[in-house]
Parts: sequence; C-alpha cells; structure tokens
Amino acid sequence: MGFIKHFPLFLLFSFLVIMGCQDKYLMEPNLPSAGTLKADNGQNCLPQKVNGNWIAGKALNDTNTLEVSINVTRTGNYQVQTNLVDGIQFSGSGRFGAKGVQVVTLKATGTPVQAGTVSFVVQYDSSQCSVAVTVLPPGGLTVPAEYSLAGSPNSCFHSVLFGSYIQGLPLNNSDSMTLQVTVTNPGTYTLQTNTVNGYHFTGSGQFTKTGIQKVTLKGSGTPLLTGQDSFTVSGSNTDCTIPVTVLTAVSTSNPDHFPLTYPSYWNYDDLLNTGDTLQWKVTDSTRFNGNLYKVINQQGKFGNPVPAYYRKTDSVYYENTDVGKYTVSFNFLPVIVADVPILREYLKTGDSWTSNEFIGPAAFGQTIFYRLDFTCLDADATVTVNGKNFIHVYKILLMPKIKSALTYPYNSTSEKLEYWYAKGVGLIYSKTINNNFTIYEKQIRNWQVF
Repeated sequence: MGFIKHFPLFLLFSFLVIMGCQDKYLMEPNLPSAGTLKADNGQNCLPQKVNGNWIAGKALNDTNTLEVSINVTRTGNYQVQTNLVDGIQFSGSGRFGAKGVQVVTLKATGTPVQAGTVSFVVQYDSSQCSVAVTVLPPGGLTVPAEYSLAGSPNSCFHSVLFGSYIQGLPLNNSDSMTLQVTVTNPGTYTLQTNTVNGYHFTGSGQFTKTGIQKVTLKGSGTPLLTGQDSFTVSGSNTDCTIPVTVLTAVSTSNPDHFPLTYPSYWNYDDLLNTGDTLQWKVTDSTRFNGNLYKVINQQGKFGNPVPAYYRKTDSVYYENTDVGKYTVSFNFLPVIVADVPILREYLKTGDSWTSNEFIGPAAFGQTIFYRLDFTCLDADATVTVNGKNFIHVYKILLMPKIKSALTYPYNSTSEKLEYWYAKGVGLIYSKTINNNFTIYEKQIRNWQVF
C-alpha cells in the first residue's frame, strides 16, 4: 500500500525534473565557437596552404582553396571569410566539435581580374591574419618567369652538387646540381650552363608561385680530363658560377666483380674499431664434393688466419661456409655447411636471387627453416671509398629470413647486410645492420689483384 500511495508523487517529481531539463536546454543559447587564427609575428596566417591554379580571367573552381589553422577555445558553429580582392573571395563555415588547433578549408569564388600577388585578410571571431595568392597572367604558365639566381652574378649561393664526376665516365641521372632562386613573377624558366670539359647541365620547368625556391639541373656528357671545372649557370637576365671537380677512377684490368686470382690480396679498415685491420689473401685451392674452391685466408689484427672457400661457376660466385654466419638471430646445432650464392655477374638493378632452403634444429631445440635473399640495389654505381673512386660497382643487399614451420611465410630477422663489389677489384665495403643498429662495418684500404 505504501508503494502505491507514493507512486503518483514519484511520477510527478520525475515529470518536473524532465520538464526542467528540457526548459534549460531550450533556453540555453546556441553559442558560436570562439578562438584565434594562428599567425606569425607579421600576422601572416601560420601555417597556410593555397591550392589550385590562379589565372587572370579564368573562373575559379573547387580546386581553388585556402587552408588556415584556428586554435579553438569554445566549440560551436564557425564562419571564416576574407575580404573581396581582385574579384576573389574565400569563405568557409561549419561546426567545431572539439577544442584545440583545427584546420579549416576556405573555398574561393569569383574570377581573378589582374595578374600579380594578391593579399587577403582572413577574419575569424575577433582575430585576423593575412595570406598572399599569386595570380598568373592570361595563358597561365606559358609566359616567362622573372627570377634571380642566389649569388648572381658571382658564386652560386646555397648550391648543392650531386653525383660523381669521373674522367671518361658518361654522366647519368644522379649527376646534377640544385640551385636557389628567388621568383618575383611565376612562369616558365630554362637554366643551363656552358659546356666545359665535355659536359654541361640544363634544367627547365615552371614556377607557380613567388618567393625562394629550388631548381635542379641535370648533367649530360662525358668529362674528358681530371681537375676542377668552372661552370656559369645562365637564366633570364641572371647568372652565377659553380665549380665541379672531375676525379680519376681506379684503374683495373680484371673483368670480375670478385676476383679469385692467386695471390691477390685486400686490406680493410674496421670502421667500428678504429685501428683494427683485416687482410684477405688468396693462398691456395682445394676441392669439396667435386668442386674446386679458392682459399682466401682472412687475417684479423689478432689470432690465426681463418680460411674461407669461394668458387665461381659460370657467372655465379659461391661461398662454402657455415650458413648461419650471416645471422645472429640463432645458431644451427649441428652447424649446416653449404654453398651460398653470394654474387652474380651481368646483374641489372633490381635483380634478386635466393639461396637454398636450410632446415635444422637451432641451439634452443626448435626446428628452423632458413634462407638468404639477395637483391642488387645498383648494378652500375660510382662510389668513393676511403678517398678512392670506384666505377661499375655492384651494391648487394642480403636479408636473412626464417620461419618455424613449412606452411608459415618467411619473415626477416631484422638484419640487413650490404656488400659493395667493384669491377676488377672485389669487395670494397660492407656493413651489417641489426634492428637499425650498425654492428659491423669495414672499407677497403688497399689491394692488389693479379
């Protein structure tokens, strides 16, 4: 009876509470958002991104937008817009559902009237910032640009030279220079150097905006002599000079990337243990399983030399070794000794090959499936190692891979082993990386190939 007696009172109380909440919700004003536009000390919108092409006389479309950042301090609806300049105006609206820095995209409308740099004032809440848009002349980027080279008319400032310049070796796509220019009016450009010592540099393109920018000039031709060449970079009413040094490549007569002729030798510097050296020397020959191997004694700074066994069959080089030497992730027990195809001749960049699959128990008892994947990163590199310039270099990447069952996919051990072989010289550089840490690195010091 007590429950029934008080039930209507409970309903009435709940109804009043609900109505009170509804009245409060209905009476609460729908406040707009609040915040400030992000800007630098000069009141330039920061950051800002202008998208699309801006050409005088051409109506704007959905690709013509401006992105600005706002630090939102109160959520709610927003309206951001600019003034109307040169027939163009930006605007955007929506709702901020969270506080903090938000990026807003403003859509441009109208048709630019005149070419040139147009400055807009962006307005939001009680804050404002400015942004500049470059409007191109009618015809767009078909008109010549107006610009100046950094350092003109003297040495090119902020220039960077890429590639290797070797006497008698034709330049390729990696041989180039990057220059800094200041653009005052967008448009097309062509930059080129004079021809010096059999080669030159050229570059062309379009500047779509004003300000400081970078341009790249590609080299072509073949340096004829060693020494320093001075080039003059010429553009539209601007020029500057830049030096290029042509080097002498290491001279070789052996056609192999891994010579095995007796009694050739190679001396290496250990780059992780300063002062330590390693010598490889072809000392003998021996036979295993009907195959003839050359013995290369590998002598460290301390201890006795350790023999290594290599052979070349057709165009493939094999090392007969403990296959686990290429990884620190596990050890086979007992050790598996087999031929590993460490290198091939006649490679092209991107070529790859794989060793046989090796299966056996690891030292911790589990059966491991193991293989070695090789990739040619560059089949004709030009590199400088320890002050010596090598051409026709193979850059080989070796990645050990393992799995724990026949049906599982192979996975990397997180180890990367890189080997550089120079034609007529042999191994000139090697590095081992494990979990992004270099654990071994060596480079050639001197050698003699017979």
